[in-house]
Amino acid sequence: MQKILPKSELNNFLASLISKYEVIAPVKKEITQYEIVKNPGEIYLQGITLAPPKQFFLPDKEALLEYHGKEIAEPKEEKTRRILIARKCDFNALKVLDKVMHDPAYLERRKNTILIGFFCDQPDEYCFCNSMEFEDYYDLFFYPTKTTYQISIGSKKGEALVKNLKRA
Repeated sequence: MQKILPKSELNNFLASLISKYEVIAPVKKEITQYEIVKNPGEIYLQGITLAPPKQFFLPDKEALLEYHGKEIAEPKEEKTRRILIARKCDFNALKVLDKVMHDPAYLERRKNTILIGFFCDQPDEYCFCNSMEFEDYYDLFFYPTKTTYQISIGSKKGEALVKNLKRA
């Protein structure tokens, strides 16, 4: 099943997601990298990112144990629902990590993340888009047309986000 979103409504759609979820997306500053965004205007979808989104799933630093007096316990991680907005190449990189990572914290972060992809209509000369056969690995995927986005639904989590949009 597919849905349709007019391009003029994209920012409203993204704003509604940002109000309910922690949204991670490409942001252009000195370089294009993934960050937590607070408004749709921060999201930059014209080009490739120089750093992958994996730091949100495999942080550089994290507490493995906590000490409470003589008690040792695993820290309780907040179960934040996240949305990752990225390209198909980054999703396929996550798929590789999903196959090899058995760390409970990683698995919990991935389970609580919804993947929303945007078609790369102008791949960079260094991008893998044209040289690899990527699999469809997403909850929602946006394909641009002249005036709309055709949205491919890849899971029940994705379907819930677009249930009120028109069918294609």
